[in-house]
Amino acid sequence: MKERIHVPPGRDGWANIRRMPARQHPRHRHDQFELNLVVRGRSTYLVGNRLVAMTRDHLIALYPDEEHNLVEESHDHELWIAVWQPAVMDRLMSGARREWTQPKPTGEILWRLEPARARSLAGIFTAAREVTDDTAANACLAALLLTAYEAASVAPRGITTAVHPAVEAAARRLRADPQLDGLALARAVGLSRGRLSRLFHEQVGVPLATYRNRLRLERARDLMADGRHNLLEAALTAGFGSYAQFHRVVRAQLGVSPREL
Repeated sequence: MKERIHVPPGRDGWANIRRMPARQHPRHRHDQFELNLVVRGRSTYLVGNRLVAMTRDHLIALYPDEEHNLVEESHDHELWIAVWQPAVMDRLMSGARREWTQPKPTGEILWRLEPARARSLAGIFTAAREVTDDTAANACLAALLLTAYEAASVAPRGITTAVHPAVEAAARRLRADPQLDGLALARAVGLSRGRLSRLFHEQVGVPLATYRNRLRLERARDLMADGRHNLLEAALTAGFGSYAQFHRVVRAQLGVSPREL
């Protein structure tokens, strides 16, 4: 789905840090160019039909028309996120840098930065987040974008892996309806239930049931956030069979109790 990202008036974009436990975004795309820099922990992105595994000092570029979402992350996962408006990208990224202005990637999207460069970049992320003046914030965002491009241009590329079309389709269908059971999902993507489960686990690195529970957890958190559902109601509406199952999934995936969400 296409997400509308709010950028404050007068700003060219924004920067922020994401720490676990954090709300998961559904598989989405948006009009802005996005960069993520992993500070600690590990995570796995599904970007289009490519699986992207990231650890500390990995930088990933996410393009406007590429659907993406985090499918797995460690309890200590922490990463910087920054987005830039399209007009800003056109203004700043000239010459060879124009590859980052395209709607979809024309080259690499993942790099392993040298630790010193990653620390320097994290410092600019911090400045871009903390400064309050619009002019200064935009100057930090411009410096962040150009410094990131320079760092990526000399860094070794990371490894991305194409996934089977049925795996990508299963992830997309579960995003739309996390209550789908294994048999219905397998029929929808044209594989047997056992084959889909094995293939999904092999390629994504997460059991299909774990991924489904992750999506149900996202839905439960959304339901609780609207203020009209208590914990039990949110858990059952999201597709969990009982509060006990919901409690186990929250503990396993986020390391906290449901009441700490």
